[in-house]
Amino acid sequence: MNPDRRTFLASGASAVAASALPATAQADLLQQVEQIPLTDLNPYSTDTAIYERIVAAMLDSDAGKRIVERLWFGYTRTDDFAYGERAVILCYSWWRTYPMGPDRIRSAMAGRRMAKLLQNRAPDHPAGRFWGSLFMGAEAISRGLLNAVNLIPDSEKMMNRVLSEHPDYFYYLPATMLGKLYTKAPGFPISVGNLSKAIDYLEAVREKQADYLAVWYLFMAEALHLDGRTEQALALLDDIPIRCKPIDVGTQYTYETTLADAESFRQAIKSGTYNKLTWDPLLEPARTIRTPKPGTTEQAGPGA
Repeated sequence: MNPDRRTFLASGASAVAASALPATAQADLLQQVEQIPLTDLNPYSTDTAIYERIVAAMLDSDAGKRIVERLWFGYTRTDDFAYGERAVILCYSWWRTYPMGPDRIRSAMAGRRMAKLLQNRAPDHPAGRFWGSLFMGAEAISRGLLNAVNLIPDSEKMMNRVLSEHPDYFYYLPATMLGKLYTKAPGFPISVGNLSKAIDYLEAVREKQADYLAVWYLFMAEALHLDGRTEQALALLDDIPIRCKPIDVGTQYTYETTLADAESFRQAIKSGTYNKLTWDPLLEPARTIRTPKPGTTEQAGPGA
C-alpha cells in the first residue's frame, strides 16, 4: 500500500515505548527483525505496513543494532549504495535507543565510521558528509557538549558543505541541523553558538519542512524560547499534531518521537528546569507518543 505521501500515517500509527523488554519478547523481536526483507528496511518507504513492522525494532537497542548490521552487510555484499545509506540513517535511531553512557558513545562512533566509508566510496554523494557531521554532533552530545566542543568545528564545516552543494538532502535537513548546532553550541569564544544565526537557518526551511517534518517545530521552538519568545515557542509545539503530516517511515518515526520530545521540552519550561546545555531531547532514549485515530476521541499519550 502506497498512500498519498502527504498523509502517510498522519493518524493512528502504533506507539511503542523505549523500555527494556522481557527476555522472551526480546527474542521474538530479534527473530522478527531477521525475517524482514532487506528491501523493507527502508526509511524512505511510504508503505504503512513497513513502519508497523520495524518501529518496535527502531526503539530497541539490540534490534536496532541488528537492523544496522543487516543493512551494512547487504551493502558490503552487493555494493548497493542504498543499503549503506539506509544503514547509516537507521544507525541514528539505534543511537537514540541508548541512555547516556559508553554504549551511546560507541554507537555514535560507529555511525561516524560508516559515514566516512560512504564518503570514501562516493565523495560526490551528500550522505557521507551529512551523516558524518550528524554523528559528530551525536558523539558530542553523548560526551557532553562542554567536553566535546573540539568536534563542533569539523561538524559545522561538513554540514555547511552539504548545505552549499545539496541543500535538499534528507528532507532539507542540512540547514535544520546547522540551526540546531548554532542554538545548542556555546557561544564565542568557546564555540560557534549564535542564536540569531540559528533562527535564520531554521526560518529559511520553514516552507520546506513544516508540512511533514516534526523536528523542525521542536528545534525552532527551542530557539524562540532562548530568544525570549516563549509563547511563540509553545504555540509551535501545539501546531505539531495539527499541521505536520508525515510522508514516509522516517518522518513518521520523527513525528512520534518528536511529540514525546516536545512534551519533555514543555515540562522543562513549565518547571523552570530548562537549560540549553543540560536539556536536550537527544540526551534521553527515544520514545513515542500515540496519535488519535480518525473519527475517535482517543487522546495522545505515552506509548506503551
